Amino acid sequence: MKALVFVLLSLSILLISCKNEVSTAGNKKHNPIKTGTWRAALKIDNGQAETEIAFQINFFSESGVYRAEILNANERIPVHEISIRNDSVFIMLPVFDSEIKARIQTDTLIGNWFNYVKGDYFIPFVACFGDSTRYHPKSEQANSADVSGRWHAEFSPGKDESSKAIGEFKQNGNIVSGTFLTETGDYRYLEGINDGSKLLLSCFDGSHAFLFTASIKDDSLCEGVFYSGKHWKEEWKAYRDDSFDLQDPYTLTFLNEGYSKFEIEMPDVNGNTVSLPGNRFRDKVVIVQIMGTWCPNCIDETFFLCDVQNKYKEDGLEIIAIAFEATEDTVQIIRNIERLKDRTGARYDFLIGGKAGKTNASAKLPMLNHIMSYPTTIIIDRNETVRKIHTGFTGPGTGNHYEEFVREFETTLEKILMER
Repeated sequence: MKALVFVLLSLSILLISCKNEVSTAGNKKHNPIKTGTWRAALKIDNGQAETEIAFQINFFSESGVYRAEILNANERIPVHEISIRNDSVFIMLPVFDSEIKARIQTDTLIGNWFNYVKGDYFIPFVACFGDSTRYHPKSEQANSADVSGRWHAEFSPGKDESSKAIGEFKQNGNIVSGTFLTETGDYRYLEGINDGSKLLLSCFDGSHAFLFTASIKDDSLCEGVFYSGKHWKEEWKAYRDDSFDLQDPYTLTFLNEGYSKFEIEMPDVNGNTVSLPGNRFRDKVVIVQIMGTWCPNCIDETFFLCDVQNKYKEDGLEIIAIAFEATEDTVQIIRNIERLKDRTGARYDFLIGGKAGKTNASAKLPMLNHIMSYPTTIIIDRNETVRKIHTGFTGPGTGNHYEEFVREFETTLEKILMER
């Protein structure tokens, strides 16, 4: 009941203070936002402190126009679409179709985060100025344990849908950073604290809001709970294991029996039909990126593929993306793709694959055994032969794993490009 009251109260504040959502070119004659670092939090699961999805946001001003950065460990996400109306601020998150609407109260912002991809979905939001600490330790034994290292993790343990992951963490004092690697991708830049007996890790990127909690007992993490926004809660546990590894991501997706080529015919954002194979791709090595603009791992991969295109385009490389989106509104799909291209600098073509979902994607791409993960990346040689299919993406938040992936991927690609 308390959670319901809190949500209704914060929503009513927004309805009163944010009813006129008119952007302003500058921010003069409006309540100012203090520049500097704010501690922000999304309130989930009854709004308890230990179930806040916390992150930092840094506001600054450029020629009277507000800009911001969202901070997750070493990640900095630039935010350029900020407008103020009277006592309220409207923060459009980059790429993803989501927004923070909040009332400005000197050292506090109070409002909601709206994720429009999920329809009528919002989570209460609060931010406090001058606090750069994501989570404040409560235990006097805050530095008694060190969770640095490699962990063998299991999500939904003992259930049919259970899955394995690698947890890799670094601890400095009581501050912990790291991520989980899975066979379908990684959880990007997690940051939080070791409170002696409790581990708290979170991240917010504008689309996904993650929180991982666990009790620390000797060399195990137990009673773990993974929260994804307010709609998902899952148990997890982990124990130290330096030798544990996941399946080879190049073995999980493959061509079905009876198919010898990867063949598609889909519209691009300009309404033109693109066919593969086709004259445009003759004697070219082609990378096909199966992705969605709603997918953070896909955003990470798009940055990577932009670098790959710049490095190898003159050697005969072409890249095309197939976007499976959270909406069927073509206008919105194109808008989402253009925002993605604007942020990442992508100059390759994006095709419209239709509604997101592994079932639809598998129906559109019957030559593949399944679409296990977004993204899935296919390398096709000059003879139109599928040479490699990589499931998921190991992003920069995984540190050395990302660097190893880049070296391996580029070595493989260079060998294929050299073939004639």
